Amino acid sequence: MRTAIAFLFACALASCVTTSPSSSQWSRIEGCWSEHWADIWPAQMTWRRDPENPQRYLGYWRREAAQGDLDEVHFVLMSSGDQMQLCQLYSDGGARCDRAVFGRAGWKQDAVAVFHVYANGALEFGYAGATMPFFWGHGGRCE
Repeated sequence: MRTAIAFLFACALASCVTTSPSSSQWSRIEGCWSEHWADIWPAQMTWRRDPENPQRYLGYWRREAAQGDLDEVHFVLMSSGDQMQLCQLYSDGGARCDRAVFGRAGWKQDAVAVFHVYANGALEFGYAGATMPFFWGHGGRCE
């Protein structure tokens, strides 16, 4: 009986996660997000559809660090077969790509990038297996 309940729970949990490129949930990441809660060096993140390919999203994370330095990370979120893939672009032209999922249950998976937009308008983004999300902020104005 416990096995059956655990199986049904796992199936229900998995249904909350989507990797499908056609899912309308992915459009919820579009916009500008800010870590207003961070007192020191808050980060901003922007996600926009790629004007050259509307099936892709371009992501940009930035944070002013000590001595006015600017930390930046660029991403591309795109379909790869029947799944979504997130690539972090490096300044030397290289990239790190991982499967991307939408939904909190993704944190329980291995080697995936996880996106979740809460009902209150907060965006959570990071890599499963990390101790905490890479980014957690609220939607706001694009600057």
